[in-house]
Amino acid sequence: MMRAMFWALMSTALLGVTTAVAGTVTIDYPYIDVNQQNSDLGIVDTSGALTVQATASAIITGPGSSQSISPTATFTLTATYLQPDAQPGAYDFGHGSITISNGASNPLLTASFNDLVLQTGLGTTVFFSGPIAYTGGSLAGALPGGELEGSFLLSAGTTDLSQSFSGNNLTAKVGSVVPLPPSLPLMLSGLAVLGLGRRLSRQTPRIAPRGA
Repeated sequence: MMRAMFWALMSTALLGVTTAVAGTVTIDYPYIDVNQQNSDLGIVDTSGALTVQATASAIITGPGSSQSISPTATFTLTATYLQPDAQPGAYDFGHGSITISNGASNPLLTASFNDLVLQTGLGTTVFFSGPIAYTGGSLAGALPGGELEGSFLLSAGTTDLSQSFSGNNLTAKVGSVVPLPPSLPLMLSGLAVLGLGRRLSRQTPRIAPRGA
């Protein structure tokens, strides 16, 4: 009886350790903070074709320090299922790309990857992680690449991620990236105020002085 209880506790502990390791990747500062919003697609996989859409709203520059991405940007990821991973409950996705864009003419960041690992955890939690290569965008600068890691909750389908599935409650980190200049938000707000002032001055009628 005691021996059975011991092995049950050990199995639970080991499962927790495996899940924690599978979902933990060292992400250097600064990194882009990604979260799924109500208007986002979330996670959809159709026969191995994976599409992820969420919102990138801030760059985390250090512990307790962040810079807003304004306007917020759309994070989009596409990938194709490759094969089961060596780790139990893990699946490899490749031929993938990432785009972070806020509607400007050029995306803030573009990247590609060859091996993104999705691993099931406790319950319906799925962790994902993998190295990415930057292919463009102002937030990439001259950096060759970084890491992507995050998690989501399965909402439909099985825990066999080689099949069709869907998910939500996605959170992710894309790092390391080039942080926005600290003065950029002030510059943008200053330009906006300046532009508004000019429009008001043009719209305000000029009153000629008396006796003129």
